[in-house]
Amino acid sequence: MVATDHEISIRCTAPANVEMPGAAVVPARYLADILRKIPSGDLSCEVDEQNSRALLLWQRSQFVIYGFPAREFPQLPVLDSPKELTLPQRVLRDLVRKTNFAVSRDDIRPVLTGALLEVGSGKVAVYATDSYRIAYADAAGDFGSAEGLAVIIPGRALAELQRLMSDSEDLVQVAVGANQLRMRFAGVDFTTRVIDGTYPNCKAVIPREFRASFVAETADFLNACDRASLITRDGVPMVILQLSDGRVRISAQAPDVGSVQEEVAADVAGEELECAFSARYLIEALRTVDTERFTLEISGPASPARLRPVGTNDAYHIILPIRLD
Repeated sequence: MVATDHEISIRCTAPANVEMPGAAVVPARYLADILRKIPSGDLSCEVDEQNSRALLLWQRSQFVIYGFPAREFPQLPVLDSPKELTLPQRVLRDLVRKTNFAVSRDDIRPVLTGALLEVGSGKVAVYATDSYRIAYADAAGDFGSAEGLAVIIPGRALAELQRLMSDSEDLVQVAVGANQLRMRFAGVDFTTRVIDGTYPNCKAVIPREFRASFVAETADFLNACDRASLITRDGVPMVILQLSDGRVRISAQAPDVGSVQEEVAADVAGEELECAFSARYLIEALRTVDTERFTLEISGPASPARLRPVGTNDAYHIILPIRLD
């Protein structure tokens, strides 16, 4: 079964008892709706190539779908001299989960609507940014001979990949051509165009020094931010963090809405600062943290902060604060 929207193409195969080969193009929405509603069990499919229709048979039921001649379906892209790497589905899916939410939803700068995948010596890394935050994750291992590869993958394609992949150790074969990328796994051939352009140098904006930092329980802080996000100001859920000895105060206030204030126990180091962040940015970053505790390192109320899990250096988030007037 093959589907494409000219940007993403998916080809899936499954074992079947084929009595006579054939092909027809049928509307994807109708086919998906039918398959969702029929009971589990054996399904027979008969293709009438002359009249461009498919007949689905199960139990004592049948469904006819009218379509188009198979020759009218576009050819799938062919990769020319691709660079290749191989990694477990679990690893790739985790890299996407920890980064892809941060791609831009705005088409003004097309390169920011994708994530940058880089292959180094014994490491593969992914960056995503919308210019207000950066999400980074990497994984160590021997992934093949694609060292030096750097490719920008559309965020929409990565979201679809995350949905299709599992957390298994089964391998994904990645091949990158001049303007297309193909991933093969579990009977699926997934091909997407890549984004042409120069990705921002995300490493250049990582703060080198921090004026304050704290370590707190991930779940406690996430839940507090989630509750505070209910208070929106000018349509943007913003939280103010106040650091003091042994705690972080999380507050939000909006005219005609109300206010909220919570305190979370924390190991605080450095100056006692007050700064504001987008609640959504904090929440989305915290949801990717796999450790019980995290740290937020703050370089100032108007400078980037770094959020990362405690005990590991394979992921971090750079978040710009919101200026307090």
